[in-house]
Amino acid sequence: MTTKMRRIQVCLPDSLAAALADLADAENKPISKVMVAMLSEMEPQIRDLATYARSVKAGKMDEAKQALVHMLGNSMAELLVEERNAKRSKS
Repeated sequence: MTTKMRRIQVCLPDSLAAALADLADAENKPISKVMVAMLSEMEPQIRDLATYARSVKAGKMDEAKQALVHMLGNSMAELLVEERNAKRSKS
């Protein structure tokens, strides 16, 4: 049984379209296949980014930090949380 994948239409800046066309040409694949492959590899980060954004929006900063740690590692997450806190205290 074949699974029908969902189709989406996107508008790309010329520079991004050219970069994708160049990669597709180099790999001898259609641009759509190159894009699906790249996005599939990024799926865990996309999900973590959505979790982070949802947590920040809800004011759940501990959950947001956990998502950052999962995405970036503990050191980078600490830096981003400290930077965000510093910006908040200035406001």
